[in-house]
Formats: sequence, C-alpha cells, structure tokens
Amino acid sequence: MIIQSLIDKKIEPLGLGATLKEVHERIKESGCGAVAFIDEESRPVGILTERDISRLLFEGCGFDDLAFPLAIKELVVSQENRDLEYVLSLMTGNNIRRIVICNKAGRYSGIITQDTIFHELGEEIYKTKLRARHLINAKNLIHKITPSHSLKEALSLMVENKIGTLPMLGEGERILGMLTERKIVRMVELGVSLESPAVEFIDKNPYLVHEDSFINEIIDIFEKNSDSLCVLVIDSSRELKGIITKRDLLKNAENSYKNAIEESFRATRYALNNFPQSVLECYYLETTMLIQWANKRAFELLGSDIVDKPLSAILDQATYEHMAERIAAGLRVEPFNIEIGGNYYEVTLAKSTRRIMQLVFTDVTKHKEYEETLRKEQQVVQDILDFQSSIVLVAGSDEGVLSANRSALDFFGFRDVKEFRMHYRCICEAFIDREGFLKNRHEAWLHEALLANQTGRDSKAIIKDRHSGEERIFVVKVGRYPRDSHKFIVSLTDVTELEMSKRELEGKVMARTAELSRAMSILEEAQKIARLGNWQLYLHNAEFEYSKEITKILGIDEEDRLSIKDLMSFVHPEDKRRLMRGFIRSAKKGQNASCNIRFLNLYGQTRMTHIQIKAPDEWHEEKILFGICQDITEQIELEKIAYYDSLTQIYNRNKFNELITREIELLKRYKQPLSLVIFDIDRFKRINDTYGHRVGDEVLAELAGIVSREIRSTDIFVRWGGEEFVIVTPQTPTQGAQLLAEKIRSKIEEWKFEGVEECVTCSFGVTNILRLESIESAIERADELLYKAKNNGRNQVVMAEER
Repeated sequence: MIIQSLIDKKIEPLGLGATLKEVHERIKESGCGAVAFIDEESRPVGILTERDISRLLFEGCGFDDLAFPLAIKELVVSQENRDLEYVLSLMTGNNIRRIVICNKAGRYSGIITQDTIFHELGEEIYKTKLRARHLINAKNLIHKITPSHSLKEALSLMVENKIGTLPMLGEGERILGMLTERKIVRMVELGVSLESPAVEFIDKNPYLVHEDSFINEIIDIFEKNSDSLCVLVIDSSRELKGIITKRDLLKNAENSYKNAIEESFRATRYALNNFPQSVLECYYLETTMLIQWANKRAFELLGSDIVDKPLSAILDQATYEHMAERIAAGLRVEPFNIEIGGNYYEVTLAKSTRRIMQLVFTDVTKHKEYEETLRKEQQVVQDILDFQSSIVLVAGSDEGVLSANRSALDFFGFRDVKEFRMHYRCICEAFIDREGFLKNRHEAWLHEALLANQTGRDSKAIIKDRHSGEERIFVVKVGRYPRDSHKFIVSLTDVTELEMSKRELEGKVMARTAELSRAMSILEEAQKIARLGNWQLYLHNAEFEYSKEITKILGIDEEDRLSIKDLMSFVHPEDKRRLMRGFIRSAKKGQNASCNIRFLNLYGQTRMTHIQIKAPDEWHEEKILFGICQDITEQIELEKIAYYDSLTQIYNRNKFNELITREIELLKRYKQPLSLVIFDIDRFKRINDTYGHRVGDEVLAELAGIVSREIRSTDIFVRWGGEEFVIVTPQTPTQGAQLLAEKIRSKIEEWKFEGVEECVTCSFGVTNILRLESIESAIERADELLYKAKNNGRNQVVMAEER
C-alpha cells in the first residue's frame, strides 16, 4: 500500500523565522503533535515536537525565541511514493512517532503520524489475542509523581526519561490522576509558573483498564478518545501496574508490518549507535535499496539528510549494481573501498535478510597512509641503491631478477626491469663461461657465490659490456634478502682495472688479493656493499638514522645510538669544516655533495671514508638528507701498492704512464712547454758491493726524499728502475728543467748519506718533450744525454738544445 493517501497535508509547515510560540500554536491547530520547518525552496529542513517544546521550556527557553535553531534532532524524511511497510519500518526503527513526507522534487508534502498508521492497522491489531498485561510499558511505571511535586519537577522527569505521561499516586499508592507534557506546555503558554503544584493540573479521570482486558477494549478507548495518549493498567485491587500507548499496540501487529518491526529491532541499534564505525541500514523496496537508518558516526560522515536516500547516492553506479546483483543471486559480497571527503573507507556487508541489510564503513585512511609511507621508504632504499656505482640486483631462486638499480640498467642498456627480464631471466645468462669464474648455470651459480662469500672467498664473473663490446670482470657478492630466504641481493663490482693492475704487479699484488677482495666487498646482505653504510638526517628535528656499517667504521657497539653531534665528534679536526660545508650545501641549496673524511674510531685507528650526501629532488613536509659513508682505507692502501714504489714511496711506472698521457694531451692542446729529466746514481753498484744492499736501499730512499723536497707539487717524480729516476716538469722549458736538475745534483753531492763514507753523486739528462712525438722518443733522447753525462765524467747535467 502506497502511503500517499495517508499523508496529512493540512499540517502546514513553518519558515525558518518562526518563534517557539508560533510552533506551539501550529501544533495545537493541527493536533499532530509536531511541525516541520521548510527553506525558501519548500524543502523540509527540521522538525519540532511537543516533547521538544517541553524540553526547551525546562531548559529555560522562552516562547519568543526563534524555533528553527532549537530543532537539533536528525530529520527523518520519506518520499510520498514509498509503501506503508517501509514507512512503518522507518518510524519504529528510528523510534519516532511522525515522519515528514516530500515529493520527488524533495519539496514538503505533509506529515504521516503514528495515529494515522494506528487507524490504518486497526483490523490487524484487533486480531491479536493478547491481554493488557502483555503490553505493559514497564519503563513508565518506574517514574511517577506525588502531590508534593511541582510542574518543574514533573517536567524534569519527562525530559530526562523521554516520556510524555506521568501518573500521580497518593497515599497507599492510590491513583489520583495523570499529567501529560502537552498539559504542562499549555499551562506555561498561559503564564502558569513551573513552580506551581502539579496536582492542580492533573487529569483526575484517566482511562483505566484491567490487566486482563483484551487489546480490542484498549483500541476502542483510543478510537473514541482521539486526544488520549495512553491508558493506565490496574489490577483487581486498583494498584497501578503499568501504562499502554498506541506505540505499544503497533509493535504487536502480527502481519507483514510486525515482521518489519521485528527485523529492525534485531539490529540492536543501541549497540550500533556506539560503534566506532559508520553503520547504515538499508531497506529493500522493489528494486531500490533505501537508507532507513544510520548511526551517529554515519550521520557525521554522510550528512544529516542521508535517511530515505537510495544507496546509489553514496556508491558509484558500477559498485552499486555489482553489489545488488550478488545479493540478488544469494552470493557473498566481498568488502570494497570507497573514498568519502578525502578519506578511504572499507565497506563490509555485515547483515543481510530478505528486506534489510546493514553496511559498515571502516576508516582505512591510516592504512592507506601507512602503505604510502612504506612506498616512500622503499623509494628511499631504491634511491640509495641507485646511488651505488656497483651493479645491485634482487633475485629470486625461482622468479629470476626482481629489481635492479640504475647502474645495472645503464650497464646492460635497459630502460627498466621489465625489459631486463625480457633478455635475461637470470643474471647468470650474461656470464661468459671461463675457468675460475662463475658459469651460466641457473641456481648453481647463486649457491656457489653464496658459499664463497660465507667462507671469505671472492666469486668473480665475466660479462660483456653491451656498449663497448669489452669483457669486464666483476666481483660478485650474494646475501640473503631480509625476511625472505627465497630472495637474494646480488652486487657486481667492476674490478677489471684492478685485475689488470694485479697482473702487472705480479707477485706483490697477488700477495694482497685477500685484502683487495675485502676492500672491494661493498654490499653486505640487505643493500650494503662491504664497509659501506647508509644514513638519513631529518633536518626538522636533527634525528640521525644509520645502518650498522656506520657503527663498524666508528668502532662502536651496534646498540649505541648516535646523534649527528656524536658523529661529528669522531671526525678528524682537519676534516670537520669540509664535512659541514657538504651538509650545508645540500640542506640550503638542495645540491648533492661528496668528500673524503677521516674518522678517528674507538680503536685508535684513522679510517678514511668517502661520504656522499644527496638532497631529494623535491622537499616534502619532513626535510630529509640521505647518503652513504664508505670506508675506503683499504682501497687507498691498494692504490699505493699499484701506483707507488714500495721502497722510495714515490710514483712507479704504472702511475707515470697514467699521468704522462694527461700531460701530453695538455701539451698538444695548450702548447705549453713540458720537460723531462732522467738521472741515476753514479757507481751505485760499488755502494751495494761495499756496504751491502740494505745500505743501498737506504740511499735510494734517502735520495728520493731529497728530490721530493726540491720539486713542485705539479712535477711528476718516478722511480724508473733500480737506481734510475725520472722527473717530468709541466709548463717548464728546458732551461728551467736544467736549473732544477743542477740544484738537485748539488744537493745530493753535498748530502752526507748515513752508512756511506764517500760522496754520492748523480748524472742527469735533460730535454723537452715535443708536441707530436711519443713519450718513448723523448725518454730515449734524455737517456742518451744521461749516458753522455756519464761519459763526460759523471756528476753533471747534460741538456739538449731546445727543439
């Protein structure tokens, strides 16, 4: 049955400027017990009832006060095309006695009251064989008044307990009468003080029924006395047993309307109102799901006008249709996410019956924020890996390559990991099979490298550079991925040049292989290369976070916590200013910085480290600098082995070959003079034979010290072999080189070498290096001049003419 015919359209609404007195007058005129407020477009926006007026008067409001701002209860509205079953469900579910009705355009049509429905359902209620005692509303029996109560005290009880009627009992619990909130409001309107005795205004002839009376007798009383709100139930001794209202009768109808009421009350609305989540209860009306009830959280989230709206007003059409189809088919509806007001909510179907379902909205915004934080942290880790010069991969024992840093993608010439996997499912497919190196064997190479790392050995692989076509040698480090034993972190450090230097240095470099391997072990398990730690500095609070490799460099326990101030205390005094300049440059200008810094650790050692500081591309709310700190002490030692003479501590031929190439390029480009000096010790064999090789070595070392003090920092001083030395003087003509050689010759001649009785002298050959000649040609010419000095009597400088 459609409710349109039941709407009382004579109940005129009021505008937003009406006073409380006008509201009360309109209620008296209509006999409805409530008045609705409408806006300029005739849309209902609020409602006030007789009970609201009594509460407001008790709270101190006056009849001249504006009424609409005082209408604070949630407005429940239904459209006029709804059926009676649905409206009754709304009324009982929201515990109200009146519902405002609007048309399809949302404009006010009228009000349906509990009385109207009561009359409509009269025949159904008559069929019920219950007696009065079965319907007693026990909560009202607890609250009663005596002749000593004032109107104000009676009104306080009504407001506090949300009841509209109070029985008055005299001595011996004798029923004296009944007082209603409607009567109190009318008395106040007439100017009666609330301090007046309540006994003067009671209805001394209330309607009484015996507790064994049938429901039809009670209905007859309500039908004949439309103004009556309730009847009092008594026993044979006329003792008051309870109160019955029209609402109590409606709750006991045994037809489809009763079923709707029972289903609504099973929802345990009181508990749901205190839920931390938002809860909606929807009613199936033909093919539409209408929102018939919402808890407090839902009203706060979705608005006070959400009731009687279709569920499709909240959900997007695709989600709504999908859910409706699954419910219609009796299938389970999986939880889904929606966005409301910038927050994310997971929607769960908590209950579904033939006519009613409940939806729970759980705020998962923090979970989304956590996922975003996790993504940013993963990006920080990726940025750190991309900062490494070594190739770093994450590989699964079954899945192949899962991720790669920028160095890996650049080396292989791929845009991303997806393209990488198209060419190589496993990195070992890029290995060139050679004896002594890792082979192209799936899984086998991984376990071989892992075992080698665990036993302190180096695993190496040969991979062809796709850009140059050259074969490159890599030290391969493998560590298990944290919290996932089926994944591995693989680092490949290019040691091709070091391998070549190692072969040139023969036995000496071979003896230092283990140390070289340790120095080149950059990654350690998660994302670390051996002796390399990462750190983050939060600029807003100076919080300093770092990996355990930092503690190893400083020689402190892993449990110790360092502040940035503590870190600076380990820095060598001469390096503190340089490190601070790097931090300031990154923090203020957003520029990357790098520098070599010495740390004085707790073991009394000086550790040389390379520090890189990276500023993010964009500053976020928390300004963060991050970077790496790599212990390069062993690498520097290895460079000394590769490029320095171990006896004299000056450059060897390897370093000479590297530096002279650069100087010749400058000579060709800028045409600046470049000179060459070759000299050796006269009769050095006799010194060895006379005083022994130990003294001979001491002479070589002492002589190197003398020369080093006389030359410039830009000059190149090299032990050429045995007792023979070479000096290259950039931007110096032949005459200048001759003067330098003469000065050195004189110093050596005057020097008293320890353990040698006779004078030690040297012979020199000096020439310039031409722009278009090879270095071998210049050395050969200087060598000839040296021998000329020998043949002329030794202890002299012979210079070629400027060419």
